Amino acid sequence: GLTESQFLKLLEFAEWHVAAEDEMLCEQGLPVRDVVVPISGDFSIRTGAGKFVANIPVLQLVGEVSLLENLQSPGGRFHRQAVASMVAAAGSTYVRFPQQAFYDLMQTDEEFSNAMNLMISKALSRKLQQLWEGPQNPSPAAAAGEPPSSASD
Repeated sequence: GLTESQFLKLLEFAEWHVAAEDEMLCEQGLPVRDVVVPISGDFSIRTGAGKFVANIPVLQLVGEVSLLENLQSPGGRFHRQAVASMVAAAGSTYVRFPQQAFYDLMQTDEEFSNAMNLMISKALSRKLQQLWEGPQNPSPAAAAGEPPSSASD
């Protein structure tokens, strides 16, 4: 993970928000320019027609695929189009980080760059595992009726 000083550098770019009403955090088909971390409240993924797809748990990094592509582009100028919309319900709290902040910090701090690459990889891996271990493919522990593990990364 990030060291305390690296985390403090990143927090300088954090934009804290409380949604006064339902708020579109990214819109399907438009460029994704930020990474969002839901802190509290309800967050959902919806199609362009507004159809509900999924809820997003709090404290989950959202936008890491777009961020990864942005970080690999010349000058950090590439911004992938959102494949779905993300909505924060009224009263929800979230933190928004501009992709450019990650790009700039990674260009100037190799240790920060290594830590961020690892964090993004873990976030993607965790999401893929959650998808794989859905109802059709439960983990061996879940299939045996054991409670979920509370081990952290």
